[in-house]
Amino acid sequence: MKDKETPILSREWSLDSGYSSNQLPEEAHPGFPPHVGQETLSHIDLGEGCDAFHYRGQAFHRLHIKVRIETDEPFLMIRAPLAGVANFNFEGVGQTEDSPDRINLFVHGNPEDACISTHPAHEAMDVVGIMLSASRLLSLCDGMKLPRPLEALSGPHAANAMASLTMSTTSRRLFKALVATPYAGALSRLYGESKLMEIAAAILTDLGAQAQESTRLLGKEQAKIKQACEYLRSKLTDLPSQERLANLVGLSQRQLATAFRQFTGMTMPEWILERRMEMAADMLRSGELAIKQIAFQLGYAQVSGFTTAFSRHFGMAPADFRKSISGT
Repeated sequence: MKDKETPILSREWSLDSGYSSNQLPEEAHPGFPPHVGQETLSHIDLGEGCDAFHYRGQAFHRLHIKVRIETDEPFLMIRAPLAGVANFNFEGVGQTEDSPDRINLFVHGNPEDACISTHPAHEAMDVVGIMLSASRLLSLCDGMKLPRPLEALSGPHAANAMASLTMSTTSRRLFKALVATPYAGALSRLYGESKLMEIAAAILTDLGAQAQESTRLLGKEQAKIKQACEYLRSKLTDLPSQERLANLVGLSQRQLATAFRQFTGMTMPEWILERRMEMAADMLRSGELAIKQIAFQLGYAQVSGFTTAFSRHFGMAPADFRKSISGT
């Protein structure tokens, strides 16, 4: 993104065998070695506060790619796979899937958090990505209220979040057009910026439609999701498997995941993390338990894991949060 400091992107890959990019000479090309795979990455100039890329690649072995992007402000990452399937893990938030039938939205309230994608062997990937700074997004929206989860970018303390949208025919056409500009030079940039505005409008429209759809859930399905939420609240320290929870409320696992997101606006891991952090904040306010005890009561095997999750969510460590409450 070009309006402030240039983003610093770090990228590491590794195979299940343990072989990784860290074992290559420092002067080696950042792409895959010939025996690992092949890939190309092209950048698209979309003006201030926005970077876009077009990635095409294929690994010859099952492979994991870890990317961390450091910027001086929160941003929205839009990933639109045109071909290929991969599992995607956003640190501290949850998991989703890259596939041609969906657009994934990642709100990086803490830009330094990493995303890790896992690619099957010989899976040809074709992905368009757009990294949009919070200030550029707000200028595009020109004062309109951002739909959830993008609303996190409009506040003073943006939090990490993610959401998925169905890839519509219109959206697919726009992403393909973005990476196939018929122009060069200044005209190419103007063309790219016009496509960016169309893509932003399409995503905002689809997010609004998704919110409306969530309000049209059948009463019986709403009741089942409420039942699931109540059960999860009572089991935050000893969570059931998704299979058990689905059986308990009378839905398939897929129905549960879809309806849960529509009803709550979050994936189940996001919702659970939110509730756990709320409970942690309440425990810290009461002052009755040590931080180590709070971590264990919330199901964290290590205090460091709890501290990391809490810091990402609230922007400060548990000890600092407790001090801010007590005023000491």
